[in-house]
Amino acid sequence: VQLLRDIPTPAADRDTLRAPLRTAGVPEPIVAWLSTSARHDPDGWRWMWDLDAVEQLLRSYVIEDLWDFATASPRVHLVRAGRSDRWTAGDLERLDRLGDRAHTVPDPGHWLHVDAPEATFALIRGAMGGR
Repeated sequence: VQLLRDIPTPAADRDTLRAPLRTAGVPEPIVAWLSTSARHDPDGWRWMWDLDAVEQLLRSYVIEDLWDFATASPRVHLVRAGRSDRWTAGDLERLDRLGDRAHTVPDPGHWLHVDAPEATFALIRGAMGGR
């Protein structure tokens, strides 16, 4: 979030918004995804987000533990990216206990919806009974 705050806006074009992300080593698919949330105003390009709200959401994500909810509800399915480094050994054990409600898309890193959107969609669709 701080990286996004540090990018001067309004910018002359989208590439001016993208350049600091690339310089910081953000992977290109993530740069492309982030730049879909840029809008052109009369004075130039800027991010559409309320970065204070994004920061609050990220903070609550770190604080909230929803494992009990996820494991108690038979309607909840969890999908993980096979090469993601975000899962602890304990998390993986919990996933195993979910049985057919835990799914893995084997090839992508953390951003499975970016790295493997078709496989992710097919898995979700299959978990929903083809709906």
